[in-house]
Amino acid sequence: SGNDIESLPFKLPPLNEQRRIVAKLEKLLHRVDACKERLDKIPAILKRFRQSVLAAACSGRLTADWREKNPDCVGAPLARRVQDPPLQSVDNDEELPNIPKAWKWSSIGNLSEVKGGKRLPKGAALETSNTGQPYIRATNLKNGTVTGELLYVPNNIKSKIKNYIVRTGDVYITIVGACIGDAGTIPATSDGANLTENSARIRGTSVCSSNFIATWLRSPICQDVIQSKILSAAQGKLALFRIEQLQIPLPPLPEQQEIVRRVEALFKKADEIESRYKKAKGFVDRLTQSILAKAFRGELVPQDPN
Repeated sequence: SGNDIESLPFKLPPLNEQRRIVAKLEKLLHRVDACKERLDKIPAILKRFRQSVLAAACSGRLTADWREKNPDCVGAPLARRVQDPPLQSVDNDEELPNIPKAWKWSSIGNLSEVKGGKRLPKGAALETSNTGQPYIRATNLKNGTVTGELLYVPNNIKSKIKNYIVRTGDVYITIVGACIGDAGTIPATSDGANLTENSARIRGTSVCSSNFIATWLRSPICQDVIQSKILSAAQGKLALFRIEQLQIPLPPLPEQQEIVRRVEALFKKADEIESRYKKAKGFVDRLTQSILAKAFRGELVPQDPN
């Protein structure tokens, strides 16, 4: 109430000191606001950086110097069936990038096995206790890997969904929900886990590594194509046959490995910057209150006995 506010204790410095405090506060808080404004730009910069790295990786620009040093490296013949014709354009007549001469265009289905995950039988529920059969839900698939707490398949239904497990290094791609097209690889900690029906598993072959497939799926070029292929429905869905039809540039296997190595190194740098950003943001968020506290303890400006 008004009476409560009127009765609040208030430390009253001399008027000249009040003016010095206010002047100092305005100067410092202006700098804090400027710092916040600059920090707030960092997430968008890092997102653009990661997308630029993926685009460079999948168009050959990232390893141009590597090809100059390895001119005799050529691609292996495609393993499963005759090479698909190259995809010339995507929606809105946007052309796919030119690729180096040693690369080939193929399709995901031509190079790898695509298989959907499995829904639990009707009436069954996941358990929190470890049954030895972890189940990867869509909420566990983030940032190119499996994260968060896993639930487990009950012992009595293990045999019914045993054919829908993933192995270390398999590629996953989400096919239902708000984050359709999210892709990454299965870590060793999730080897042998069951995969949700909201995602598909892609397994690489001797001519195309899983890590390179995941890199391509996460690239902005492929993401644009994926979004154009989502079926119109109450809830969008990416059909398995559409994943198989996705075109993919195929470098020689040694270059694929070099691309993945460079992408991982650059992403690690970006992760380090992001970690520093979060610490800095937390510090700056606390800084305003710290400055105000010093001001009202009489510690912000020098005391003047006159």
